[in-house]
Amino acid sequence: MKNAAGTCSFWCHLKAIASSEASVSTAALTRSSDESVGQPRHHLHTVLSLVAALLLCTFGTDRVEAADLQVPGQYATIANAIDAASNGDTIVVAAGTYREGIPLDTLGKAVTIRGAVDGDGVPTTILDGQDTHRLLQCVNGEDADTVFENLKIFDGYAESGTGGGGGMLILDSNPTLRNCIFEGNRTTRGNGGGLYCRGTPTLEDCIFLINRVDGQGQDTRGGGMWLSTEALVRLTNCRFQDNFADEDFGGGYGGGLFQTGSGRVELTDCQFVENTGENQGGGMYAYRATIIDCTFLNNQSNSSGSGLYLIGGDSTITDSLFDNNTAFGNGGGLYMQSGILTISECVFSNNTADQGGGVYFDSTNSTMSNTVLCSNVSESVRGTYTDGGGNCIRLSCVDGDEDGVPDCGGDPDYDLSVPSEYSSIASAIDAAAPGAVITVAAGTYQEGIPLDTLGKAVTIRGAVDGDG
Repeated sequence: MKNAAGTCSFWCHLKAIASSEASVSTAALTRSSDESVGQPRHHLHTVLSLVAALLLCTFGTDRVEAADLQVPGQYATIANAIDAASNGDTIVVAAGTYREGIPLDTLGKAVTIRGAVDGDGVPTTILDGQDTHRLLQCVNGEDADTVFENLKIFDGYAESGTGGGGGMLILDSNPTLRNCIFEGNRTTRGNGGGLYCRGTPTLEDCIFLINRVDGQGQDTRGGGMWLSTEALVRLTNCRFQDNFADEDFGGGYGGGLFQTGSGRVELTDCQFVENTGENQGGGMYAYRATIIDCTFLNNQSNSSGSGLYLIGGDSTITDSLFDNNTAFGNGGGLYMQSGILTISECVFSNNTADQGGGVYFDSTNSTMSNTVLCSNVSESVRGTYTDGGGNCIRLSCVDGDEDGVPDCGGDPDYDLSVPSEYSSIASAIDAAAPGAVITVAAGTYQEGIPLDTLGKAVTIRGAVDGDG
């Protein structure tokens, strides 16, 4: 039951005023009639006081304290609780599985829907769509004070005609999602298997697990999440794992996350693990991204950019790891198609692609500094970039000091020999430090790929006969 702040009875105010009137001195009551003519000040004061009391009781009850609405203790369903809620209220949903049969719409209200958690902080309040309908939607201009917290959004389903987003749909709204798990949701003939978002939400500590988009004759993007924004969207400590974007009808972009629009996505401490984008961007496909302290691990694409595919805008990647990603095209760890990119303090290791196992630069507006690239196949870097200094590019990764960062096999190698020291010219280029000389013995070399100096200032020197 919600209690009105400042609630009073009109009659209690009237009683107080009457008591005040009774205290007026006898002398005032025996004033001459001449003195009181034209000066009814005492009676006017009484009337004004009564009016003020009436206004206070009529309008002074508008301030309402926020309430906690309990499900199922007070309300049988979450939908009923939303209908009854006012701005500022919290809907507290007990642990359990809820099958409401309809998408839960917050109706433009600034409310918090908060589930329960176990001892490890894992949500134990489960919204189950039974693979028949979407579970949540914000489509009425909700802002950051509409909050979804401690919820598992499970087994939702949507089609393109319903806006996409098997787990949740956000349209022109900016809610806050905190400690939510999107698991096992799917969208057919549309985008955003777990979450479809056109807006500026904030996501903290969220997990996207085993969500997918299936083409069935249409383009598909964003197995875990599809995002279109004209502003800055922040994701902090979120994990995208084992999500899938189907390539049918030319789709298959962004197995974990797909981002578009004139805005930017900022990811801090996020992980992209074992996602598949059958076309491009196994882990993530983005137009404008700021990536800080993130991990891209074991992602896959049938084309390019199995860890991350960037296109169009200006992006930065700092202090991030790209490891063991596989592209059956170019750019195992990262593919940079166009735009401006700055990479610093990163590690690209054990990635595989036809070309540019670590990084493939298709744009010349990229700068890389203080970055380790090692044990990538076919080579660590393909394309042109600006060397900002401090980069370490090696054939194999060795962590001799066991600090968790590959030291690339020890001291830089400035004098390399083929084939006595390195079996191929490509592997020697890969291992060479800037300024190195690669001496190639007499013979015929059939390497099978174009030899790229990877932006390094190196000399490749062959052998000559007696006539030079």
